[in-house]
Amino acid sequence: MGKPKKSLFQFLCSLKLSISLLFLIVLVSITGTFIPQNLAREEYRKVFSPVVFKILDWLQIFDVYHSIWFISLLALFALNLILCSYKRFPVVWKLIQEPLAPQPVKKSERFLQYDFQIPARPEHEISTLLENFLGRKFTRPRKTSEGEKLCFAAQKGSWSRFAVFITHFSILIVLAGALIGSLWGFKAYVAIPEGQTIEKIRLKRSEKFIPLGFTVRCDDFTVKYYENSKRPKEFKSLVSIVDAEKVVVDHQSITVNGPLTYKGISFYQSSFGPASDPILHINVRNSATKKESSYPVTSGKQIPLSDGGFFRVLRFSPSFRDLGPVALIETISASGKAFTFPVFQNAPKMNQAHPQGEYSFTLTGFDQPYYTGLMVNRDPGVWFVWTGFILLTAGLLMAFVVSHRRIWVSITPRENMLQFSICGDSQRNPVSFERFFQDLTRALEIELSCGEKEET
Repeated sequence: MGKPKKSLFQFLCSLKLSISLLFLIVLVSITGTFIPQNLAREEYRKVFSPVVFKILDWLQIFDVYHSIWFISLLALFALNLILCSYKRFPVVWKLIQEPLAPQPVKKSERFLQYDFQIPARPEHEISTLLENFLGRKFTRPRKTSEGEKLCFAAQKGSWSRFAVFITHFSILIVLAGALIGSLWGFKAYVAIPEGQTIEKIRLKRSEKFIPLGFTVRCDDFTVKYYENSKRPKEFKSLVSIVDAEKVVVDHQSITVNGPLTYKGISFYQSSFGPASDPILHINVRNSATKKESSYPVTSGKQIPLSDGGFFRVLRFSPSFRDLGPVALIETISASGKAFTFPVFQNAPKMNQAHPQGEYSFTLTGFDQPYYTGLMVNRDPGVWFVWTGFILLTAGLLMAFVVSHRRIWVSITPRENMLQFSICGDSQRNPVSFERFFQDLTRALEIELSCGEKEET
């Protein structure tokens, strides 16, 4: 590898680049949080001056998470993680695969050592005792000999060194999921009047329509309000899905926190509104003939009366103060005389009689056709993201809970004495390992001393 290529490789797998990219990604994410994303362009023009709007639009700040340069940042960060893992993996693999050396070669900062002596005892007895002890307290050791010196080496948790690679891999999966969702997913909004269907949706911030591949029908929409208030308490849609001329979802309820998902496309209850003027049900009673007629009426529509005149609804309120629904009605006689009076649904005693007493009017109810506003979302990368977060959790737990620990014990004969030298080191958690090492050495010294007293 030439010097320029080697320098580029070192730069791409450097920790400085990782920190710099993380800082930029966080900074961009904060920007995307403060500036609302994917609004209509007219909404941004109301807030920003033409020059600022043009600059921000060119920088794709209004859709920052789908911008080319943000995706490029994520791709560069992914490349950095891959190269870091590629550079480090052979060393870690060799460390795990190769048998532990009989004695420590390179002492780390976490290296601990404890020495003590006991009277000489038979080699096989000491070997058996030490192997059993480490097997109980730590793990079964590997025994070797160097002349008269006996060496025991044991290690535990070596696989925990893979935690960093699991973490890197999980982040790559999350980034892949985000990229897949960005390229092949979409977010849209659709309004469906009651009783009507849609087969395609319009993407946010564009005029592009996408066919769903199936039909969505709004069968019904209901809304409940808080008492004596126009504030909605609960609203939901009943939706059916027709695919290949078959009803595959029938009258499925969609609420704010209860979406409907079909073929990877999720529909969320977002908003609602009147699809048309309310239809009032008004009874008209002829005082002379005692005949009653019921009419479905919309505001402004003229309904003929038996005397040649007509009536119409000028205004309607579904909730007038605490009196409930009220309609303002105007009658015009055949001679052209006009009379205006209110009709209350819940307070009929307050209804004003017709000035000439020819007719009496009663508001029996009304129907308000609504449209349901649904957020439509498709994110094919969501399972990658969830898988990545699960692996990330496992990698972090492995990194902080489990540690690669190594213990070496050497026994050297010294004039009717045996010199014990116990060494150990840990990949991480030095405080915890120091306590463990102290307990281990004390227990071994006590066990050897007890064995000596029993012989005596």
